Amino acid sequence: MKPLHLLLVVLILAGLGARLYGLGDGLIWRDEGIAAIAGIKLHHENPYDARFFSSEHPPVGRWLIGLPTAWSDADFRDVLAIPPHLFAFTYLTPFKDVTVPMRTMVALGGILAVLFVFLIGKELFGTEAALWSAAIASLSLDYIAYSRILYTDMFALAFSAGTLYFYIKYLRAPASREWKSAADYVAANKKAIFFSLMIAFLVLALGSRLLYPLFLIPIIILSQLLVGKGWKQTASVIGAVVVALVLFLQVVYPPDLQAFAFQVHYGVGGYEGFVRLESNPVRFVEMLFLRNSYAYAFSLVAGMAAVFLLWRKHRKGSVRHLVRWLHTFDERPVMAVAFGVSFLIYLATRYGTVPSYTEFIHLPAFVLGGYAIARMSVPVKLVALVLLFVAVASIATIHPFYADYANFGQKDFVIQDFSGAYDPQYLVQDMLTNYLPTLQGPLLSNEQSILFKADAEPIPPEGFPDCTASFLDRFKDGYIIYRGSYTSSPTLENDQYLCQLLKTYPLELIRTFPTGDPEDPYPFLVYRVAP
Repeated sequence: MKPLHLLLVVLILAGLGARLYGLGDGLIWRDEGIAAIAGIKLHHENPYDARFFSSEHPPVGRWLIGLPTAWSDADFRDVLAIPPHLFAFTYLTPFKDVTVPMRTMVALGGILAVLFVFLIGKELFGTEAALWSAAIASLSLDYIAYSRILYTDMFALAFSAGTLYFYIKYLRAPASREWKSAADYVAANKKAIFFSLMIAFLVLALGSRLLYPLFLIPIIILSQLLVGKGWKQTASVIGAVVVALVLFLQVVYPPDLQAFAFQVHYGVGGYEGFVRLESNPVRFVEMLFLRNSYAYAFSLVAGMAAVFLLWRKHRKGSVRHLVRWLHTFDERPVMAVAFGVSFLIYLATRYGTVPSYTEFIHLPAFVLGGYAIARMSVPVKLVALVLLFVAVASIATIHPFYADYANFGQKDFVIQDFSGAYDPQYLVQDMLTNYLPTLQGPLLSNEQSILFKADAEPIPPEGFPDCTASFLDRFKDGYIIYRGSYTSSPTLENDQYLCQLLKTYPLELIRTFPTGDPEDPYPFLVYRVAP
């Protein structure tokens, strides 16, 4: 193995190791608790349909997160009692027993994503380009952060990369018409295997996270039209993609599940984000460059330089000449289409300002960036290598604050501290562990919709809308825990977004809890609902 290749392998392993190191350290963050509860419920018997809890995302990613709990002896009774349209604080769950196994599942998804980046690069551009691509992806601070917390992003990214990889393998595989049985056909025709794997990974990607895996559909269709393998193959691919989409929308994430999620869960509005134009170029550039390593930014610059030089070389040619040039690279335009489609969607819509959504654009950028560096001169490669080592140093400096970085420097609501170290939000922790359990009666809160207490009155399995008298009457002689920071409203009475019917009930403010966060001026307010 060449010394350069060996160094790149070491760097890749360092990034992969960062995904697995110290997964039991740190804190449990708000969205981690929701994903963990959803995953636990999907692997145990519930009084409710487990798919409907946290159903703003399809269930595949949550099912994978909860898989290790299927063999756990922990007591999940409080978790399983939570109805589908309620959320719960994580002090109700035995996270100390299952945190590391669940986070390990996510970390493995992050490792699988890097593996597919390598395989795509090797298939299209050779071993050295693939190593550069995998090194940049492995040392992406953003990807490391999301590989260490209980989010479903890494599953969606890994399956998306797998979809593109098997699509490329399908395009390149030779087809054989000489067969006598189905077994002979599959043995002689790898094209059928890769085609099936492409569709399977597409369904898994769509089922892992809402919205951005849907970008795979226009990417595959446009790539198929550009590569031009004949109308029969093009029709087969488009037909299979449509079948996969129908399978996803009717089986994996059926209409009743979508309708429930879009109606009940706050902040979810369906698929309208594709057409909601909300361009923010400054924020987009921030998301594109600053959430990864300097080597990633350097690779993008190198790639842009390569495109510019190519344009200067062929600028006198016609569009037809450019298309012919693309065809000389076989299936390589797939990465260009993947980058172009996602780039335009993120630049022109609200997704460009949401950190977790911009992850998808990095997949093709990693591959193209690695290819660009591999084609550069030795001095350029040395600069890229130095930047990768700087990325390793950055990872060592940031640990164990990966989760904080995943929220782009924003302090989040700390739920549980395993280390026993100082918790800057100890006042909130004190409220959860010491004060709330002493309250007798059901609790209602705008913190992730509803704060559930085990002795609250059971809610019917069919559920019902939150803002109704039949629902709110259940909390008479109970309590409301209000957090104004979500709507920048200091009190419940001033909140224009909260259920207006709630304000007609006689409410008595009995206690205030500062969050302990200097960036959050709005405290928790505890109201008593008079009978």
